[in-house]
Amino acid sequence: MSGSGGSQPGGLSPQTISELDAVAADATVTGSLDMTKAPSATPMFLMDVQRAVKRFFDQTDLLEQLRIDHPMVEYKSGEKAVLDVLFSQESAPFINTGRTDTLAQAARSVISDMVYVAKLNAQGAGFKVSDENVTDARTGFRGALSRFLQQRTMTAGGAFTGPSGPASSGTGGSGTSGTPTATGVAIEVSTTNHNLHVLSAPAFFPNVRTQFGNNLSTPVKGNINPGLYVFGGYNATIAVAFEPYPFNVPPTVKVPVTVV
Repeated sequence: MSGSGGSQPGGLSPQTISELDAVAADATVTGSLDMTKAPSATPMFLMDVQRAVKRFFDQTDLLEQLRIDHPMVEYKSGEKAVLDVLFSQESAPFINTGRTDTLAQAARSVISDMVYVAKLNAQGAGFKVSDENVTDARTGFRGALSRFLQQRTMTAGGAFTGPSGPASSGTGGSGTSGTPTATGVAIEVSTTNHNLHVLSAPAFFPNVRTQFGNNLSTPVKGNINPGLYVFGGYNATIAVAFEPYPFNVPPTVKVPVTVV
């Protein structure tokens, strides 16, 4: 079952949604998550989001300085998200180890080529890619990040329970999704074909190279921090392809990838 296509998640008060919008707006222009702007939000694990926010900020700042257009992918819902250039131009299979590298650490002479390769890889994975100005890029990132934070806040607040929610991966201690040190929800990704690498990325700053899990499909099991994600797959004979919609994790914990 695909995600809601980015619609406002239920279960949060208008005040909390407004606060998370403010957090996202501030993060877009500062490169940092200031959760003091959302005092009514449940404390939650955000290190992975902070790293992505930093990569976005550095990427946007650098592309603006170099007067390079900002690549954005479009989901079937019509919503757009800024493409993570650094991770999308990596060779597959790329395993995201949580490193904090950003595009700002690359030589400026190769940035244009990196953007070109990242766009080609995203197009090859089935995404419609467009070149946008910095204002549109930041606006798109702000909205997508807010929706992601809302989804995680709902999970941290206990909105999803039972066999389709985070309780299925254990409760209590550091494994609980509602604590600031949580390490995710147990999910299972299936593909139409067998022996595929599964790929995943946060919908607010997607890339098309990050490997999910440590085995081949189907299925591939692993943990992922709550939020909105896009999933895909590939192997040596099947090209990378992604589902056209983000998935809400949770309540979705069994993700069907039907494009490969």
